[in-house]
Amino acid sequence: MAWHKKFRGLLHTGDAVRFDCEDASQISHGVYSKDRGEALVSVVELTETKQGEESQILQLPGLDSDLKYCVVKFDSNFSASHNVGEYTGQQLSTTGLKLPLMQPETGMIFHLLSI
Repeated sequence: MAWHKKFRGLLHTGDAVRFDCEDASQISHGVYSKDRGEALVSVVELTETKQGEESQILQLPGLDSDLKYCVVKFDSNFSASHNVGEYTGQQLSTTGLKLPLMQPETGMIFHLLSI
C-alpha cells in the first residue's frame, strides 16, 4: 500500500507503455511520466525458460534520450531493492537492461528517475 501511495501520481497520470519481449514466456509493461523524468517498469516471467538459456535484454524506448536515469530494481513484493546503475535514455532504448534469469511466476519492477 505504501508503494502505491508513493507512486500514485505517476501511476494515475503517466503514459502506459508495453514492450516487446524476446521470449513469449515474459510480459513487460510500465508507466512513463509525461515529462519522461520518471518511470516504473515491470517484468514478469510466466513460464520456465529453457535450460541454459541466456538472460534477456529489456529495451526501453520512448524515454528522453538526453536524460540520465538512476535505475533501481525491486523484487515483485517490493521487499528488496538493488541499484542497477545510471544510464542515458539513449542507452536504455538501444542497449537496454540485461535481465537476470527468473523463476516461473516471478517478477521484478524497475524504478527509473532522471538525475
